[in-house]
Amino acid sequence: MFIININKVGDIKVFKKALVIALMGVSSF
Repeated sequence: MFIININKVGDIKVFKKALVIALMGVSSF
């Protein structure tokens, strides 16, 4: 379970981008 500070929108954007990159990396295998 992740604890995300909603006040930091930038961190959420970075987290989402990292999540998308991770999914793309997994699907490339």
